[in-house]
Amino acid sequence: MDAVYGRTEGHPLFVVNLIDHWTARGLLRPADERWGLSERVDELALGVPERLRVLIEQRIDALSKVEQRLLAAAAVAGEEWPAALVAAALDMDCDAVDECCEALAERGQMIAQAGITEWPDGTVAGRYRFLHALYEDFLYQRLAAAQRVRFHKRLAERLAVAYGDLSHQVAAELADHFERGCEYARAVRYLGEAAENAARRYANPEAVAYLSRALALVERLPPAEQEGTRVGLLQSRAHVRSVMDDLDGAIEDLKLVLRSGRERNDPELVVKTLVQISRLARWFDSRYCLETAAEAETVSREISDDLINACARVNYARVKLAFAMLNSTGWRQDNVATCRNGLGVIRKARDPAVLVPFLGSCGYMECMSSNYELARLLAEEGARIGREVGDSLRYMMCRWLRLWAMIYLGRLGETRRGATLALSVAEKNGNHSWIMNYRLVLARLHEETLDFEGARVHCDHALKICRERRAHLFTVHAFILLGRAFMGLQDSTRAHEHLSEAARLSEDSMGIADWHMYLPLHQGFGDYWLAQGDLPQARRMATKLCATAALPPERTYLAFGHRLLAEIAIAERQWDQAEEEVAQAMSAMNGPPTPSAVWQAYGIAPPECSSPVDGSALPLAAWRVYATAAKLRELQGRQSEAEVFRQQSRAVIQQLADSLDASDPLRESLIAGHERVMRGG
Repeated sequence: MDAVYGRTEGHPLFVVNLIDHWTARGLLRPADERWGLSERVDELALGVPERLRVLIEQRIDALSKVEQRLLAAAAVAGEEWPAALVAAALDMDCDAVDECCEALAERGQMIAQAGITEWPDGTVAGRYRFLHALYEDFLYQRLAAAQRVRFHKRLAERLAVAYGDLSHQVAAELADHFERGCEYARAVRYLGEAAENAARRYANPEAVAYLSRALALVERLPPAEQEGTRVGLLQSRAHVRSVMDDLDGAIEDLKLVLRSGRERNDPELVVKTLVQISRLARWFDSRYCLETAAEAETVSREISDDLINACARVNYARVKLAFAMLNSTGWRQDNVATCRNGLGVIRKARDPAVLVPFLGSCGYMECMSSNYELARLLAEEGARIGREVGDSLRYMMCRWLRLWAMIYLGRLGETRRGATLALSVAEKNGNHSWIMNYRLVLARLHEETLDFEGARVHCDHALKICRERRAHLFTVHAFILLGRAFMGLQDSTRAHEHLSEAARLSEDSMGIADWHMYLPLHQGFGDYWLAQGDLPQARRMATKLCATAALPPERTYLAFGHRLLAEIAIAERQWDQAEEEVAQAMSAMNGPPTPSAVWQAYGIAPPECSSPVDGSALPLAAWRVYATAAKLRELQGRQSEAEVFRQQSRAVIQQLADSLDASDPLRESLIAGHERVMRGG
């Protein structure tokens, strides 16, 4: 039925002719007391019966020559069109065309009225549509090929004039007409603009299709214009593919750009492209990421351009930091300084499109260094600029980073509202990558509010998308969060199953962006083995956690690690060791504030408060460390000291709860869950 309606739009005469045509050809025949199709529907839908062709031709021939010519031009314009556009194709007066179309519509001959069209140049004309697609197809096919080309060109030129500076609004239509009108340079231009429009709507597959069409037309351009145009289109397609998580496709496009830069001896293009490739490769190929970043930095030395040099240096330093973490070879402060100082140089260039990816990468570095507030501010700036320049990938990445920084800051209510809104937008736009990301943010939020069932639900949703899209990094993250959720649900079997799967995936293929996943993974395994009573295994994981977190340092996880070692010592009744580990955990929590010089390197004013950071600045760790300290003092018979630590733990929990809306069920989940922990439940 879909095939019949799609070809006839339900017109009774057309339906009868089409079914008779299929039956006569033996394509429609009785089977098992019913009529059935003997071939695939999409193939059947292509055929038009000869009797129907004759009927349509008779109807067209019955019209005047002027009417036939007008409708032929209209068929070039499309299924629906304004009289002003047809007038341009025929070089006729618009009012005369409007009158003729109106008369045809009133007689019900092939077209109908479809309202009014108003163009930005002030043109107002009637709008009409074909009563049936077969009329449009038949009229179009009757035109000579050269005449079609002329009409398409005239239509495109008139539409471009009508929209003027707003021509991007009808870019797809203009591209189609210019391409069919053999105006390939303008077709390529408008295909690019159509791709930008699609990308802004998150219709990324559509954007890739437009850019691919444009690339296919490049060889029709003058030779001198071809290579530059091809490079620009490849760069655009690589960006869209990266937004779609098609990293392989994006890198393949960038490799073609890189080859062009090398062949043309264009070191600036080579450096910029190598930097782009390294940013993408960090998600799945640490060696290739490091190699391309190193080559970019080396080639940049040949260029006397402070901005390009800074971009290459910052990228290479950032990659070296991540590579060092992945291989546990140390977190060098000279690389950190290169990132901070280099961003200052990049900022001074006042090129927001260049600045935005480095705001995100430096924000991530600061988050991993426990400078959560600085990371949040850099992420907010990156999201704002990303939105302004239309860089949807950086915009979404910076919004994501901001949410993670706020979780570590204990601003749970803001995180909840921001992630929920972002998730609804991603779902509305069908952006599965970011649906997955924001589900994982919400899973972590539910875990931190001790709503482990809610965390499990979000993880399950995210994991389904991870598997469909083969998103390695986020699959690992989802399994870790699921393992921890099942620990909270006291399902140790499933907890171990999911943590083990995360570990297996990590060993199989770790990208340079994955090293921070070791922190929650080691913590999850440590908690699991402690719950199972396997203290040597628990200590091994806790020691790994401390060693990994100490490198930047990531003080929240460093405190988690020493707290876990304290819990192990308590289980062994090693009171002195437990005291030492609690002291180490508190030392991690009570570190110095971010130096003013670091804020100034980014061009951001430091907070007015410059006093040392206390445990409340790392609330996710603080309430747990205080709870462990209270447990230790109580077991030692030091009840008054235990009560002090219990009250400190409750105070941090209250701080976290107060960040949530009063009606938010996570508030009660957090408070009730904390009381269970304090009772040893």
